[in-house]
Amino acid sequence: MKPKHILIAFALSFSVGVTFAQVSVESIAAGRDEIREYSEDLDIVLPPWIAFPSVSQYDLFWRMGLGEDYMTKWLKCYLNSDQTLYQAKFPATAEWEGIYD
Repeated sequence: MKPKHILIAFALSFSVGVTFAQVSVESIAAGRDEIREYSEDLDIVLPPWIAFPSVSQYDLFWRMGLGEDYMTKWLKCYLNSDQTLYQAKFPATAEWEGIYD
């Protein structure tokens, strides 16, 4: 399984009833280490095909709740980045082809 963005870890933790106090410093550090596998910029929002590798771009997950929130954050990050560099660093998979158009 590919690493997930720390934001996802928090959101999933909350959705299954884990309180903020139960999120350990070690889990936050582990999430940051996973992000560093992709980028030294810890504020970067990873593209959806990396953050949620098992979710199809056509899934309703992207239309409501966590998926919609993630897509909004990702789009803001992407639009505020050097888009050419971002695309080179995170090329779209075959399923997500055309997402940058």
